[in-house]
Amino acid sequence: MGPTRAEKKDGSAYARQLLRPGEYRYAIPSWWYAQWLSYVGMADAAGELSPSWPGDGTPTTGKPPRLDTLPLVVNGDPNHLVADLIEDVDVSFVAKGLHDLLVQTYGITGSPVPRPVYLRPGSEEPVIELKPRLAQLWLADGDGSPATKPSSPIATMMLTCTWTFEQARVKMLERLGDALKGDRTSDARISARLKRLELCRVSYIPMVEVLDDGGNQSGSGSGSGDASNNNDDGDGDGDSGAAGA
Repeated sequence: MGPTRAEKKDGSAYARQLLRPGEYRYAIPSWWYAQWLSYVGMADAAGELSPSWPGDGTPTTGKPPRLDTLPLVVNGDPNHLVADLIEDVDVSFVAKGLHDLLVQTYGITGSPVPRPVYLRPGSEEPVIELKPRLAQLWLADGDGSPATKPSSPIATMMLTCTWTFEQARVKMLERLGDALKGDRTSDARISARLKRLELCRVSYIPMVEVLDDGGNQSGSGSGSGDASNNNDDGDGDGDSGAAGA
């Protein structure tokens, strides 16, 4: 059986989409992408890649196997790409529509690995932010000291270097609210904190721990802190010196 009609029509269209600022692209192994492109009749596009093929390095053809993102990330964490990956050799980034179609068709081992697209400062060139920083969201007492916390953050979210502080603050609060309303509302302490937030009381406020790509803390503060610690390595491009870009 050959590729599905959706793969040949919709998938081919998604594969040709140019980068658009504000969207997310999803990391998949380059060898897998090259095999899929050939499988659906896009040999020219496959030829633009230089994939590192698994095993003895021999290119494989035919229907691709189950999609597997685990070799691309550290300890299964989609927030942290393996160091020194080379774009279109080790890893390729595809549009969300194509990624969703591939996952639906082939399944996935590991988690999706999204990365935001932004305009490089001083140019009109859209680029993929390979190493965004993360914000771990906890709850703190009104004086800023940590409240009694569960064993893990209430929520974790990816920051992008294009957000202003106000945009980051709004998105953090939205993410925190969604997390508190989700699976953990059976916890009486969390439910009580959620009610305080919803009533706009100040007994508890969000506390943010910002992590760099290696999982190290690079800054912390309350919901009114400085969001400039989002992801700049000093060269103005916001990509933290990501390999392969």
